[in-house]
Amino acid sequence: QQGSHAARQTVRLNDEEVADMTLWLEFLDLARQGISINILTVRTPTRMAWSDSCPFGLGGYSLKGRAWRIKIPHDCPFYGDDTANNVLEFLGMAISVMLLLKEADEDHERHPCILVLGDNTSAVSWIFKSGRISRKSRYYPAVKFIARTVASRALHAGAQICSQHLAGVTNIVADILSFEGDCRGTTNPITIDCPPDDVLTERIHEFYSQVVPSGFKIRRLPNEIESFALSVMQLAARSWIQKAKRLSRRETGLGEDGLVSWTSGEWSATPSSIRFPAQRKDCSWPEGSCLTIEPLTSTHRE
Repeated sequence: QQGSHAARQTVRLNDEEVADMTLWLEFLDLARQGISINILTVRTPTRMAWSDSCPFGLGGYSLKGRAWRIKIPHDCPFYGDDTANNVLEFLGMAISVMLLLKEADEDHERHPCILVLGDNTSAVSWIFKSGRISRKSRYYPAVKFIARTVASRALHAGAQICSQHLAGVTNIVADILSFEGDCRGTTNPITIDCPPDDVLTERIHEFYSQVVPSGFKIRRLPNEIESFALSVMQLAARSWIQKAKRLSRRETGLGEDGLVSWTSGEWSATPSSIRFPAQRKDCSWPEGSCLTIEPLTSTHRE
């Protein structure tokens, strides 16, 4: 009778557990079809990318020169909050993975071995061990969503993913791509005047040519990757809003000109709100206001 009663028991799964189970079903289905030995053996990376973030934005670039950057809007709940940086660093590495997978697909490369580099130890470890994060952490929903997306994309692409930590002082260009102006209290001469993408591309070639690929160019993220990034930011924002409500025990409303409200528990944003201007003609940029600096004379990667 006890065995019969146990067989009729119902196990209820929450949304996170259902999403994990769905990923496991994907993995088991692919395993049944057979897994290439190229994914299981130690290999030399065929593609590389660097990324960095701060509470005001994030950016990165690949060895082929595809560069990108997105900003944290002023009305975002975690704008300027240093405690958000771990999840933003992880998002940056995930974007690197997705861009490299896209590059490999465009080049018809089978079973690419992808290496993503960043200067945040939490983000580097979450590529493989995100399951260890506490469910009580504000990071949990966003980190789990990122990890599942990366795992699913890599599985279906037949790719091998590697991550590596590097010292922050060597991650110069990715850091430049993550902010502009004086939002961090410290400034960089080539971003102090908030240049659009095409101007910043020119300046990085002029002053940092020794540490970037010859084809380096800042471009807008592909729509599906940009949508993914925005979804992650909205998940993280929801966690920040929920914590703020618990701490204050009252609804919180905030926004520029009163246009944005968090009373619903959601942060509303559009893809255009996280984009930097692409060209001079897209913004009222004060041309010619860049300070003069000496070009970099070493690779800083030894």
